Amino acid sequence: MLLTASGAWAGEKDCHDSVIARDYSRTIVACLELPRADRLAMLDALSRGDYVHHLGTLDRPSQAFSLLRAHASTGDVDAQYVYGTLYGMVHVASPENWVQAERGTRTRESYNSAVRAESAVWIKKAADQGHTLAMLDLADYYVQLSYDDPTIDLQVALDYANRAGSDNEAIAALVVEKVRRRIDELR
Repeated sequence: MLLTASGAWAGEKDCHDSVIARDYSRTIVACLELPRADRLAMLDALSRGDYVHHLGTLDRPSQAFSLLRAHASTGDVDAQYVYGTLYGMVHVASPENWVQAERGTRTRESYNSAVRAESAVWIKKAADQGHTLAMLDLADYYVQLSYDDPTIDLQVALDYANRAGSDNEAIAALVVEKVRRRIDELR
């Protein structure tokens, strides 16, 4: 990675510039350094949390992440979705990067639960404004929650997935089927 004239690393600058431009599809690419040529390697890195990002920490977010949150706070639906998604991705602690001493008495599970809940708040804001991917992600999130809490109202998940279907029929159909299967399992 190269150092720019301003003293920021090139990846940090690209990340920040993409947020300033509100080019959120570029934000995800610029703010996460992943192996892009090999899709399986990229998915593996994502699942293990084995990548570099330019978003800072919960206690010290980067300027780009703070600006993204500010954009999301104004009601920018795309910023809400990207902020929520990135928040959940970069702050969830894997067994490999969990450092108990930095978290006090909190367990990794309770920490991750809080991170996922905050992520879902922002994704829900976008979903409630009709953001298709947010609706699909939220429906999937509710299904995942139902494994820990079978009292979760999966009808809400089904409603989000059905609403998303008007914009993306193929993916929505898969999510609708997943929700229905889970509802049947819980009967």
